[in-house]
Amino acid sequence: MKKNMEHIPDYMVKLGYQFPTHWPNKKTEWDVDVKKVCVQASPIDAKVRFTYLEWNNGEKTIHSMKEAHEMIPEKLIHYYEERLQFV
Repeated sequence: MKKNMEHIPDYMVKLGYQFPTHWPNKKTEWDVDVKKVCVQASPIDAKVRFTYLEWNNGEKTIHSMKEAHEMIPEKLIHYYEERLQFV
């Protein structure tokens, strides 16, 4: 994934989110280890979206939507269902 920080809102950086360097690793159990999911569009291009993950170990990482769809599909569905509104 291209690590282009211009697409990351400043407040997410201030909250401690960063592109992964050492976590998650090959032993990470994504379905178990992910504590919180957030999806946001880039502040400069609404077509570019990233997934922000908070992990049980306190790490906060930024991932492509493709990676999130592959690694935590159920958690993404739950995230969207919580925000779904019927009119």
